[in-house]
Amino acid sequence: MTRSHKAPPKSRRVQCDKTKSRCQRCERAHRPCKGYAAASSQPQEVPFNRAITAYSIPFKVPGSQADRQLLHFYCGQAAESLASFSDPTLWTRIILQRCHIQPVIRNALVTLSALYQEYYHNIPPEGADAGTSTASQRQSSLRSLQLIARSHRQLRIHLSSPQASYEVVLLCGVLFYAFESLIG
Repeated sequence: MTRSHKAPPKSRRVQCDKTKSRCQRCERAHRPCKGYAAASSQPQEVPFNRAITAYSIPFKVPGSQADRQLLHFYCGQAAESLASFSDPTLWTRIILQRCHIQPVIRNALVTLSALYQEYYHNIPPEGADAGTSTASQRQSSLRSLQLIARSHRQLRIHLSSPQASYEVVLLCGVLFYAFESLIG
């Protein structure tokens, strides 16, 4: 018996060299590489992340949680904005360094941050009547005035102590001027 057709030649086995992404030996032999799984066209499912449930300040500062949040707001937004009008070193370094040492400066900075946050979030749209105010705006203004009064009171107490320094008075003066500028 003769065969009417020839059997295909047996292909030589090529051992996979397991080079990452593609096997070089299989590629040179123009053969499909069986060493790696085919890349999936489906995007891999990303696990769902939960929302942040707790707020953590990245630095340790004495005071209430609200005070720490206001200082964080100052570091993240207000300092940079205030630094655009004058020497950035004052707002981003000197005042921050001194507020870690002097509670009077820290409380004045908390007050400035609260005023700046109020200013930042409550800018009235153009053409709005400045005479109209809501109950929440009046409440916010009252809170701001209480913070300013607290800052003034703490500076007076500091001035009557034997540890009073000119540097604290000067920095508080700059912060108080910023209060007045934000209030208008």
